[in-house]
Amino acid sequence: MKLNKIKLVLGLALGLSLTSCQKFYDVESSHLIEADKNHLVDANDTIYSVTGILNKLQAIADRTILLGELRGDLVNINKHTSSDLRDIANFQIGEDNKYNVPSDYYAIINNCNYFIANVDSAQQNNRGDRIFKKEYAAVKSIRAWTYLQLVLNYGKVPFVTKPILSKEDAEKSYPMYGINDICDYFLYDDGLAYDPELQDSTQNISYIEVPNYGDVNSKPSRLFYVPLRLLLGDLNLWAGNYLRAAEYYHKYIRLRNGENSAYPTTNMATNWSNDNWLGWSSSYISFFMDESVGSTSELITMIPMEDIPSNGNYSQLRDIFNSTGNNDYVAQVNPSKVLRDLSAAQNYYYNKWDGDGEIKIVPKDGTVPERYWGDLRLGTVWNYDQNG
Repeated sequence: MKLNKIKLVLGLALGLSLTSCQKFYDVESSHLIEADKNHLVDANDTIYSVTGILNKLQAIADRTILLGELRGDLVNINKHTSSDLRDIANFQIGEDNKYNVPSDYYAIINNCNYFIANVDSAQQNNRGDRIFKKEYAAVKSIRAWTYLQLVLNYGKVPFVTKPILSKEDAEKSYPMYGINDICDYFLYDDGLAYDPELQDSTQNISYIEVPNYGDVNSKPSRLFYVPLRLLLGDLNLWAGNYLRAAEYYHKYIRLRNGENSAYPTTNMATNWSNDNWLGWSSSYISFFMDESVGSTSELITMIPMEDIPSNGNYSQLRDIFNSTGNNDYVAQVNPSKVLRDLSAAQNYYYNKWDGDGEIKIVPKDGTVPERYWGDLRLGTVWNYDQNG
């Protein structure tokens, strides 16, 4: 990350402290909640509530990527970059920046607070299993993850754990929490790591499988959630509990998000087709983009977005990072020199010509375009046609 990342966090904390509480909690809704009734007592209400929370996550999906990458080392802006994205990259995020909408985070948090306060997590079926255990764990994880993203971007944030259901609630003063406060609350006070509702007696470390409602629009719904062990690893990492973080990451990788198998380590590769012609293996990209939990997928979790722009939260990342017909074939973000130098510094590549898998030294001379020196994976995901 850039060295002035600390300056950014402090700058946001100072600059956005001017933001009124109303901006934090100004959540528009066309739905009426009857605060004195518990609506989450049957499967339909519970599932609708969970999917409603997933829908709210769509609003922060693009900015989660952009606020991280544009303030990091691996990409650069260019003359075509929009002013909002340029300000993010220059650490000058103003209140009118379209990616600076803290109320979007609180829309998720408030829905999670309502669910946690009202779901009957103790309700059991005739086998004695808690019916909504998976949903309860998933919503708690989403709330903690959202707070973590919020505090990383804003430095200190109003901390609310009860649902805001009235104007009076919204106008109350709430404590301001920083990163250590957030991590401590969710690791210890909230009990993500110790809550008996989230425990599995067969595991030494807190674990529960995520909900699975089958495929939704051809995407496996079990990938729509933040895996609890992975979240606990992140919280411990930011809290400075490095050994504990490593334990959670190790346990997560071994047991793979509810699957009793580890993540794959395969030999998928990008390779030279021969000494004079560069060819790319399409399997390399699908290694990360495969929306499944198959033996070759490394996809951990996703925020499912709309398929068409008219439906609302349609991701704009495809037109920011790529040249497409929608942006007149001009990307707004490019690989940085740091990334290109890091790639070019690699000395070996895998050659698959004639079926002989050999490790060879990268030719760093005029026979190979400089952008293809070193780690061939960069060329797999970043290339261009000079004729079009």
